[in-house]
Amino acid sequence: MNGTKYTHEELVARARERANEENLHSFQVERRRLYLVKSRKLRPGTYHMVRVHRSGQVTCDCPGWERWTVCAHQQTVVKRLEREAARREWYREQYLQADLPSEEPERDDTDHLRAA
Repeated sequence: MNGTKYTHEELVARARERANEENLHSFQVERRRLYLVKSRKLRPGTYHMVRVHRSGQVTCDCPGWERWTVCAHQQTVVKRLEREAARREWYREQYLQADLPSEEPERDDTDHLRAA
């Protein structure tokens, strides 16, 4: 990056764009904690470890992360986590909608027999 100062948001946008352009994929090693993302530019064929910390911070072991605290590998995992969270929310909404009672209770045609 030729000495230009970028905001954190700009760095994130650039990293996401690079992750898309390079078609990066993450491989889950430890459920929601550790992922591997293949390097396509710096050391093609090697994998970088991306960790999700309890605080929610997502870090990578690549030089880009060390220098700018954001990288395409990290953003690949962030995007995956966002998709998984959206999917979980969608399922919750679907199941909650199915469990909600209708506004009016259904009328039982045998109600008149009980009253007699």
